Amino acid sequence: MLLNVLGVGTGKWLQNAGGIGTYVPGVLLVVVGVYAAFTKPAANEMSAALRVDFTDFSALNLLATIAFAFGGLELSARMGDEIENPRRNLPRASYIAAPLIALAYIAGTGAILWLVPQDQLNIVSGFLQAIAAGANHLSGALWWAVPLATTLYTIGNIGGASSFILLVCLIY
Repeated sequence: MLLNVLGVGTGKWLQNAGGIGTYVPGVLLVVVGVYAAFTKPAANEMSAALRVDFTDFSALNLLATIAFAFGGLELSARMGDEIENPRRNLPRASYIAAPLIALAYIAGTGAILWLVPQDQLNIVSGFLQAIAAGANHLSGALWWAVPLATTLYTIGNIGGASSFILLVCLIY
């Protein structure tokens, strides 16, 4: 909170570290997933048809996930004076970010489903399970991948919380 109170110029460093802390584990997950897709059979039945079971409400978090994925775009209106040439850069950033976010979610989900059997998948730490399975499949020497991903993801969550605190500071 103190970094954000000092200003966006100072607070952005924590948020940038949070972005790196989120993207690096995501890239690691996709890389081990792609490697596994070429070198081992899938842990689950893979189908081109996307089917959502709307009868199982305990596992249905699709809407919340989608809303969270695109959360933050509304901040652009509030932070317009902090953005250089917002009339040109905001639409451009939206057109670039939207397909990349969708690709990240699709590739990450595919990697998790390829690497971890559905009945063993933890809803909270499934991506770490997938990184562990993929890193172990790739090489036992990659034991450090999960602690690194966990640390970076923690930094990512702190950066995300920091941006939420910035939003609250700006509103009030």
